[in-house]
Order: sequence, then structure tokens, then C-alpha cells
Amino acid sequence: MDVKDTIGTRIRQVRIAFNMKQKDFAKEFNMFQPNLSDVEGGRRPPSLELLVSLAKLGVDMKWLLLGNADTSSMMVDQRPINTMSLLELKRVQIQQMLTEFEMDELLVLENLLSLINKKKESK
Repeated sequence: MDVKDTIGTRIRQVRIAFNMKQKDFAKEFNMFQPNLSDVEGGRRPPSLELLVSLAKLGVDMKWLLLGNADTSSMMVDQRPINTMSLLELKRVQIQQMLTEFEMDELLVLENLLSLINKKKESK
């Protein structure tokens, strides 16, 4: 079996674990559905952007790239992938669109909101 085949098969397993159709998964990862179909079918390799996005979501790259008979090792932190929220997926997409400076600004705002919430809780 070709390496692209096996990686494509595992990407398909990830998509199914997310309980997503090809068109929805492709849209979430900024791909065209026919391209995703080609990746899953082993007719083309996955893009680096897709691999990075999956890694940021916690997909174990060793499992994805090298394979393993046990699909329970799909996630780095061993959470079942289908418990991950689409909000996490959206966050990864937003991070990819932002520059490093913009990301730093968002982190400052996030920390500020966290401090405000802590002050409110302590009152």
C-alpha cells in the first residue's frame, strides 16, 4: 500500500471521528471537497497546512504519518477526537489567518478578560 494511501485513510478516520462529511471537513480546513477526496483516496498527498492544523487539534502526527494498528492512539492527549469541539477547530483556523502580532494582541485581550473575570468572582 502506498504511503499516500495510508495517510489518506487515517485522515479519513479523523474526519469520521469528527462525525463530519467530506464537504464540511474540507470547508473547515479551507480545502475543496474533491481535493480532500483525492487525499483520502491516496491520489494526492495532504497539504502541509492540513497536517499542521490536525497537529494543532491534537492529532498524533506519529500515528497519522507512520500508522499504528490501534486507532485509539489517534490523539496525542488520548481524548477521543469526537469530543473535540468545532470551536477548537475554528480557533486553529483563526490562528492560521492572523499574523504573529495580531495573535499576541488577542492573547493580551484573553489574559485581560481572564483577570476581569477573576476579580468579579472574588467579589
